[in-house]
Amino acid sequence: ISGVSGGSCGTGTRSEFRWSAALAYCEGLSWGGFDDWSLPNVVELASLIDHGQVDPPMDEAAFPATPSLQFWTSTTYQIGAQFAWSISFFDGDQGNSGKDNEFPVRGVRRP
Repeated sequence: ISGVSGGSCGTGTRSEFRWSAALAYCEGLSWGGFDDWSLPNVVELASLIDHGQVDPPMDEAAFPATPSLQFWTSTTYQIGAQFAWSISFFDGDQGNSGKDNEFPVRGVRRP
């Protein structure tokens, strides 16, 4: 999660970004000895969701301290370029949000 670190993600303060800043943050991220991070697309971020769980809808051991908030994806909403897809880490729902909203991010490294 942007802005936090440590084994249980308990160090630091969560950061939230407008969509364009979220893209730039992930592209410029250097963490864990790697500098090839990016903002996940909607399919990648949705793959973390376990629809059998809520608040959070994911494995808490693998993804500790995940706030019940919307998280940005890199995927622009096809109906309007001023929107992008986001994923709720309360219930796992996907939705579109105006790119001027501020949400936290999770970086991804692709093989």
